[in-house]
Amino acid sequence: MPRLSVIVPVYKVEEYLPQCLHSLLSQEGSEDLEIICVNDGSPDLSRQILGLFSEVDPRIVIVDKENGGLSSARNAGIEAATGDYVAFVDSDDFVEPTYARTIFDALAPGDIDVLVFGARVWPEGASYWWLDRVLSPRTCNYEGFCEGLLLDEGTRPFAWRLAVSRKLLVESGLRFDEDLAFGEDQAFMLGLYPRASFISVISAKPYVYRADRAGSLMAGRFQDLALRSHDHVRIVEHVLRDWQGAGFLERWGREIFFWAIDFTVADILKLENPERSQMLTYLACTLETFFDRARLDEWCAEKGTLAAFARAVLKDRALSAGPGRKGLFYYHTIVNEGPRPFIEGPVTRVLSSAPAKKIAGVAWRIRPDLSPEAQKARDELKSEAERAEALALALDALNAKRAEAGLSTFWEVEAASEETPEADAAPEGE
Repeated sequence: MPRLSVIVPVYKVEEYLPQCLHSLLSQEGSEDLEIICVNDGSPDLSRQILGLFSEVDPRIVIVDKENGGLSSARNAGIEAATGDYVAFVDSDDFVEPTYARTIFDALAPGDIDVLVFGARVWPEGASYWWLDRVLSPRTCNYEGFCEGLLLDEGTRPFAWRLAVSRKLLVESGLRFDEDLAFGEDQAFMLGLYPRASFISVISAKPYVYRADRAGSLMAGRFQDLALRSHDHVRIVEHVLRDWQGAGFLERWGREIFFWAIDFTVADILKLENPERSQMLTYLACTLETFFDRARLDEWCAEKGTLAAFARAVLKDRALSAGPGRKGLFYYHTIVNEGPRPFIEGPVTRVLSSAPAKKIAGVAWRIRPDLSPEAQKARDELKSEAERAEALALALDALNAKRAEAGLSTFWEVEAASEETPEADAAPEGE
């Protein structure tokens, strides 16, 4: 039985899959590794690539299924897993050579239900303050669930930063919510943490998150604030329903209430009416469905920025408009981010002013390589070069293994897949 089963959902990722698999197969001390690749009905060359890798490395297990989405693919991987622990790697990401060893070492003490680790962003220029913060946890341990896991630690919102006891998953029956097209990671993690007896968090960053993939679901949601806000309230609804069914609301209702406020309200208040009022009503109705009025009133009366947000949702809608709305934002920003945004804003306005642009234009004519456009172009070229180099290394390693085994190379298989013999072509009119 392997120590760790890594579940890799695969759908339309032929451009990234070789690097992902190569990074997993190149682990230091990875004898106890099982790599379960779930082909979620991918229409591109992803299935062929999986086959090429699996023929030369028995650690790769392929599960084929009809397309059902990310949650469905991960759930199929959980059912197929045989390891003591289960981890998740997205097929457009990759891992450091120390990924498996870092996880094994952290799990060595035993009796750990959930391990949470950090990650670095690739390319570096695609990161920003929030992403850096949530992917940089401190090393600490939690014996059971508490509020700090939700609000204080960098333990969310990506499931690929977890190693979870398979025994816990089997006994609890916890799976990814297939009714959520977005935010399934949040719902899974918030269902997992209160069910775990011991959670270990480490500051190591063995995972590499690709933040520049065009057309990804995350990128689309990030661009559409209204859609993202609706998705977030829907996630809250699903989490509260799970907690209600498991009996967690009575014990940790306050903790999950303030998580829901923290998770949703700041974005909702950025919307313009009527969308803002609609989303506040949706959130209020959701919270009132799962909590009685006495508890809501008690939490709204507390001090702090989140209680103020709660009052704007449940008690005084005037706080969500006009001066009250701005006051909430300033309060929330200072508490959570400090003075940085207030400094960056004026600096950005000064640098984008006409006099500043005129001075910069003179400097850029003297040194064109200093312009933002030139720097952006250089960064994009560097990223593309690194991507191409990583893909070439992965395919070279694959082809070398296949050649040793007397099998055809990736290029031969790809060429064969593009050929359509004339004898097999259907006559015109049929």
